[in-house]
Amino acid sequence: MLAVLLAWGGLQAKTRKFRNHGKLLAVAVGLNIISFLLVMGPSLVFNFGIVITEPTSPGVIITIIHAIGGGYAFLSGTLLVSSWRFSDSFASCAGRKTRMRITMELWMLATLTGIASISTIIFRGLPSALNKPGSNQYWALSVISLSNYIKASGTKLGNHDG
Repeated sequence: MLAVLLAWGGLQAKTRKFRNHGKLLAVAVGLNIISFLLVMGPSLVFNFGIVITEPTSPGVIITIIHAIGGGYAFLSGTLLVSSWRFSDSFASCAGRKTRMRITMELWMLATLTGIASISTIIFRGLPSALNKPGSNQYWALSVISLSNYIKASGTKLGNHDG
Protein backbone atom coordinates (compact mmCIF):
# COMPACT_ATOMS: atom_id res chain seq x y z
CA MET A 1 0.00 0.00 0.00
CA LEU A 2 2.82 2.38 0.85
CA ALA A 3 4.47 1.66 -2.51
CA VAL A 4 1.23 2.56 -4.30
CA LEU A 5 0.97 5.84 -2.36
CA LEU A 6 4.61 6.66 -3.14
CA ALA A 7 4.12 5.97 -6.84
CA TRP A 8 0.88 7.95 -6.95
CA GLY A 9 2.51 10.82 -5.05
CA GLY A 10 5.44 10.76 -7.47
CA LEU A 11 3.04 10.96 -10.41
CA GLN A 12 1.36 13.97 -8.80
CA ALA A 13 4.73 15.71 -8.48
CA LYS A 14 5.61 14.95 -12.11
CA THR A 15 2.33 16.54 -13.23
CA ARG A 16 3.12 19.52 -10.96
CA LYS A 17 0.18 18.86 -8.62
CA PHE A 18 2.34 19.52 -5.61
CA ARG A 19 -0.45 19.92 -3.05
CA ASN A 20 -1.87 16.49 -3.98
CA HIS A 21 1.67 15.10 -3.90
CA GLY A 22 2.14 16.42 -0.36
CA LYS A 23 -1.21 15.10 0.86
CA LEU A 24 -0.57 11.61 -0.50
CA LEU A 25 2.88 11.47 1.03
CA ALA A 26 1.55 12.77 4.36
CA VAL A 27 -0.88 9.81 4.35
CA ALA A 28 2.01 7.47 3.45
CA VAL A 29 4.12 8.83 6.32
CA GLY A 30 1.18 8.46 8.72
CA LEU A 31 0.60 4.84 7.65
CA ASN A 32 4.31 4.17 7.96
CA ILE A 33 4.31 5.49 11.52
CA ILE A 34 1.35 3.26 12.39
CA SER A 35 2.94 0.18 10.80
CA PHE A 36 6.18 0.86 12.65
CA LEU A 37 4.41 1.19 16.00
CA LEU A 38 2.20 -1.88 15.52
CA VAL A 39 4.44 -4.30 13.61
CA MET A 40 8.02 -3.25 12.87
CA GLY A 41 8.90 -1.77 16.26
CA PRO A 42 7.71 -4.78 18.29
CA SER A 43 9.37 -7.12 15.78
CA LEU A 44 12.65 -5.23 16.13
CA VAL A 45 12.54 -5.39 19.92
CA PHE A 46 11.42 -9.03 20.04
CA ASN A 47 13.96 -10.28 17.50
CA PHE A 48 16.98 -8.11 18.26
CA GLY A 49 18.89 -11.05 19.73
CA ILE A 50 19.05 -12.80 16.37
CA VAL A 51 21.26 -10.00 15.04
CA ILE A 52 23.84 -11.08 17.62
CA THR A 53 23.40 -14.85 17.27
CA GLU A 54 23.05 -15.09 13.46
CA PRO A 55 24.59 -11.87 12.05
CA THR A 56 25.54 -13.40 8.68
CA SER A 57 22.26 -15.12 7.88
CA PRO A 58 20.54 -13.76 4.75
CA GLY A 59 17.41 -12.81 6.69
CA VAL A 60 19.40 -10.74 9.20
CA ILE A 61 21.44 -9.00 6.50
CA ILE A 62 18.27 -8.13 4.56
CA THR A 63 16.60 -6.92 7.75
CA ILE A 64 19.58 -4.71 8.66
CA ILE A 65 19.50 -3.11 5.19
CA HIS A 66 15.74 -2.65 5.62
CA ALA A 67 16.19 -1.04 9.04
CA ILE A 68 18.92 1.38 7.94
CA GLY A 69 17.25 2.47 4.70
CA GLY A 70 13.81 2.48 6.27
CA GLY A 71 15.00 4.35 9.33
CA TYR A 72 16.42 7.16 7.21
CA ALA A 73 13.31 7.27 5.01
CA PHE A 74 11.07 7.20 8.10
CA LEU A 75 12.82 10.14 9.77
CA SER A 76 13.40 12.14 6.61
CA GLY A 77 9.83 11.61 5.35
CA THR A 78 8.42 12.66 8.70
CA LEU A 79 10.58 15.80 8.75
CA LEU A 80 9.74 16.69 5.14
CA VAL A 81 5.98 16.32 5.69
CA SER A 82 6.04 18.18 9.01
CA SER A 83 8.06 21.05 7.56
CA TRP A 84 5.60 21.41 4.69
CA ARG A 85 2.56 21.66 7.03
CA PHE A 86 0.06 21.53 4.12
CA SER A 87 1.22 24.88 2.80
CA ASP A 88 -0.22 26.16 -0.48
CA SER A 89 3.12 27.72 -1.28
CA PHE A 90 5.61 25.85 -3.46
CA ALA A 91 8.33 27.86 -1.72
CA SER A 92 8.11 25.59 1.35
CA CYS A 93 9.40 22.73 -0.85
CA ALA A 94 12.01 24.68 -2.77
CA GLY A 95 15.50 23.36 -2.25
CA ARG A 96 14.33 19.99 -0.92
CA LYS A 97 14.09 18.06 -4.20
CA THR A 98 17.37 16.18 -3.67
CA ARG A 99 16.42 15.18 -0.13
CA MET A 100 12.97 14.12 -1.33
CA ARG A 101 14.51 11.98 -4.09
CA ILE A 102 16.94 10.28 -1.68
CA THR A 103 14.10 9.68 0.77
CA MET A 104 11.94 8.16 -1.96
CA GLU A 105 14.74 5.88 -3.17
CA LEU A 106 15.50 4.67 0.35
CA TRP A 107 11.79 4.19 1.04
CA MET A 108 11.52 1.98 -2.04
CA LEU A 109 14.64 0.07 -0.94
CA ALA A 110 13.05 -0.40 2.49
CA THR A 111 9.83 -1.61 0.87
CA LEU A 112 11.66 -4.18 -1.26
CA THR A 113 13.89 -5.38 1.57
CA GLY A 114 10.85 -5.55 3.89
CA ILE A 115 9.13 -7.83 1.39
CA ALA A 116 12.34 -9.87 1.05
CA SER A 117 12.66 -10.12 4.83
CA ILE A 118 9.14 -11.44 5.22
CA SER A 119 9.74 -13.81 2.30
CA THR A 120 12.73 -15.35 4.08
CA ILE A 121 10.42 -16.21 6.97
CA ILE A 122 7.82 -17.72 4.67
CA PHE A 123 10.35 -19.75 2.68
CA ARG A 124 12.00 -21.04 5.85
CA GLY A 125 8.63 -22.50 6.71
CA LEU A 126 6.18 -21.25 9.28
CA PRO A 127 6.24 -24.37 11.47
CA SER A 128 10.01 -24.28 11.91
CA ALA A 129 9.96 -20.51 12.46
CA LEU A 130 7.33 -20.92 15.16
CA ASN A 131 8.79 -23.91 16.97
CA LYS A 132 12.55 -23.39 16.80
CA PRO A 133 13.95 -21.54 19.85
CA GLY A 134 16.08 -18.58 18.86
CA SER A 135 14.82 -18.61 15.29
CA ASN A 136 13.85 -15.46 13.44
CA GLN A 137 10.32 -15.22 14.84
CA TYR A 138 8.38 -12.11 14.03
CA TRP A 139 5.92 -10.58 16.46
CA ALA A 140 2.92 -11.58 14.34
CA LEU A 141 4.16 -15.17 14.11
CA SER A 142 4.52 -15.22 17.89
CA VAL A 143 0.87 -14.24 18.21
CA ILE A 144 -0.05 -17.16 15.95
CA SER A 145 2.13 -19.44 18.04
CA LEU A 146 0.46 -18.26 21.26
CA SER A 147 -2.93 -18.79 19.69
CA ASN A 148 -1.97 -22.34 18.64
CA TYR A 149 -0.67 -23.05 22.16
CA ILE A 150 -3.91 -21.85 23.71
CA LYS A 151 -5.94 -24.05 21.33
CA ALA A 152 -3.72 -27.10 21.95
CA SER A 153 -3.85 -26.73 25.73
CA GLY A 154 -7.60 -26.20 25.77
CA THR A 155 -7.11 -23.02 27.79
CA LYS A 156 -9.69 -20.32 27.35
CA LEU A 157 -8.74 -16.69 27.66
CA GLY A 158 -9.85 -15.36 30.99
CA ASN A 159 -10.04 -18.85 32.53
CA HIS A 160 -7.64 -18.74 35.49
CA ASP A 161 -8.66 -22.12 36.93
CA GLY A 162 -5.97 -23.91 34.89
